[in-house]
Amino acid sequence: MNQNATIEGQDGPRTALCPPDLETLIEWEAEGGCEAACPEGCWVEADGYCPHGKPSWLIVLGLI
Repeated sequence: MNQNATIEGQDGPRTALCPPDLETLIEWEAEGGCEAACPEGCWVEADGYCPHGKPSWLIVLGLI
């Protein structure tokens, strides 16, 4: 998973973020949530969106 995800930022500019590796995704799942694909590093439910409107990494990566 070395592909970057391009996410629309709050102020409009696009930000390239590196997706987490599989081990990190597994750890997050065990913790009951996931980081959102957000430059702010928001914590969300696995199928959720952060207050900035960004989806969880699991959604971005098509895993749920």
